[in-house]
Amino acid sequence: MKDLWQLKREFLEYGEIEKGQSLLTIENYDRYLTRFLTWLENERNKIQETNPKQIPNLNDQITKTVIPDLIGDPLIVDSRLRGNDNTDPLPATSYKLTPDLITQEIVRKYRLYINRLTARDGKELKGATQNHHSLAVRAFLRYLSMRGEASLAPEKVTLAKASDREVTFLNMEEYSRLVDVPNIQNPNGLRDKALLEVLFSTGMRVSELIALNVGQINFLRGEIAVLGKGKKLRVVFLSDEAKELLIKYLVGRGVLENEETTRPHTVPNTEGHLKDEADMTRSHTVDITEETKDATMRPILNSKFLILNSAENEPLFLSSRGSRMNARGIERMISKYAKIAGITKQVTPHTLRHTFATDMLSAGADIRSVQSLLGHSNISTTQVYTHVTDQHLREIHQRFHGVKEEGTTRPPTDNTTEEQKKDKAGTTRSRNSHSEENDDLSSLRGTKQSNE
Repeated sequence: MKDLWQLKREFLEYGEIEKGQSLLTIENYDRYLTRFLTWLENERNKIQETNPKQIPNLNDQITKTVIPDLIGDPLIVDSRLRGNDNTDPLPATSYKLTPDLITQEIVRKYRLYINRLTARDGKELKGATQNHHSLAVRAFLRYLSMRGEASLAPEKVTLAKASDREVTFLNMEEYSRLVDVPNIQNPNGLRDKALLEVLFSTGMRVSELIALNVGQINFLRGEIAVLGKGKKLRVVFLSDEAKELLIKYLVGRGVLENEETTRPHTVPNTEGHLKDEADMTRSHTVDITEETKDATMRPILNSKFLILNSAENEPLFLSSRGSRMNARGIERMISKYAKIAGITKQVTPHTLRHTFATDMLSAGADIRSVQSLLGHSNISTTQVYTHVTDQHLREIHQRFHGVKEEGTTRPPTDNTTEEQKKDKAGTTRSRNSHSEENDDLSSLRGTKQSNE
């Protein structure tokens, strides 16, 4: 029977190769399972010290256990494991961990242990974080079952009831204040405003945004093909404002050129793209006149632009140092602009994703369409945004409830005070949407912002 440490490594390789899980998902599994196996190792050693007879075949299972090198630095050892709370530190030698050691009682003890842990800020772990640990163990047990290893059935691992999740979004007045802060007269300000508009108009995750290259933007159709979680492809759409700002930003970077002023002669190739006979370094033509025949549209949207071949694989958004922007840099940038705009809420890139979903549903979009645009695998994840229908339900109730005579209705009234409306705007709570059948940590928000 294989050691659990080796089986954990094979499980991570299976997820990466066979299931196509992202590196972040693999790191999350690695982190949670390392904590579980380290705890299990300590728990077994304690049992052996107090009652050796509880461990069968002990003489056959003594081994030198060396924790293998892991992706990044996933071994998060808390104060208990370090021996800082009157317990012994991790032993150099312990007994071989086998799958049959994972029992329902072991899982119960582990969940109790996790429930008593504290985060770095001294606060208790949130229910969702505790569930991440249980989900990782359950997924690992499902893999062991598939391999034919004798262990606890994965369905025996249950999840704790998580508290209501808080969803923060911006109303349109707050969003307008936020997006008006960047100074588009300088390159960084133009980039930042274009980035904000793209996040709001597409509802993308920040991880998806920073992975985009210039060549992935279809200005003709106003579309972007996004590779999301689980390597699932979906299409998102650019608003006219986002499209205009992106064009200005990319022209300023020198990766887009106006065809009418820079190209003397073009001929169509077999793919329907225009190629310059004198200089074949330019790529496809960005022709957006088909969608902008309205004479009132901005002049920049009525022009044709060329994406240079040499720039197709360049990052869509560059940092001040000329490298691809990272998630942390975007978070700091948005937080800075939110403070300047006088927004007291904590505003993150994911807040704009929440704002996008809320805006769509408020305008009458059906939840299935919003689910597709957000890239949610499970409709229950999208249902956290159904709070926007509350006001509509109030109006329906007031219109049809207590009607005394057929054909008469009670005029709608709104007894909510202005102060109550302000308190409600932007922040709401929704029911927990975790599904016990969903074992993919890529669909949950882990210790890193995964963006759901």
